[in-house]
Formats: sequence, structure tokens, C-alpha cells
Amino acid sequence: MGNEKQMGQKIDRLIEAEPIVVGDRSIQPVAQLIGWEIEGDAESGSYVGKVGRLTPLEVRIDDGESQDVVEIDDPLVEPLRGILMAGAVVSVVCILIMLVANVAAIRK
Repeated sequence: MGNEKQMGQKIDRLIEAEPIVVGDRSIQPVAQLIGWEIEGDAESGSYVGKVGRLTPLEVRIDDGESQDVVEIDDPLVEPLRGILMAGAVVSVVCILIMLVANVAAIRK
């Protein structure tokens, strides 16, 4: 029973860094880690690791009198979606061209 394989466990954690003290203020970054922890066969060591994305969420600022929260927008989301969509479109067009070429070759 000790050799059972687990394909993966989802990781979803809120990570709060240690506060950074600057003068009379403290600054604390907060991020979210989302991903997968993948485990394979322990004897062979195959496909073992973690895959994740660390997304900055907010910065907490405490000046002793009040606490402010500054939310952070992830600047990579839109460019990465654009790259992903462009890649998907190119892949679909290439598959269609290959299918048309194969059908044309079969009909000859």
C-alpha cells in the first residue's frame, strides 16, 4: 500500500510575507499561490514536482494610526492571454491546413 501513486494535489495558499519596517511604517506584501503538487512513483522518482503561479494580491501598510490595503493588479494577465489566444489560433489554422492537404492528397 505504500507504493500507491497520487497524480496530484491542488495547491491554493495565501502567502503573507513578514512585515518590512520602514521608519514608523510597516509594509506587508500578500500573494496567492495556485498550482499542483505532482507525485509519481517514489521508487523510480518519476514525475515528482510542483507547478504553480504566484500572483501578487495586495500590500498592507500600517503606520501605527491606520491600516491601508493597496490592491495590486497583475500586469501579466492580459499579455499572457493574448499570447495564448494567438497560439491557439495558429494551431487551429495549421490543423485545418493539414486536414485540407490530406483530403486533397487522398482524392488524387
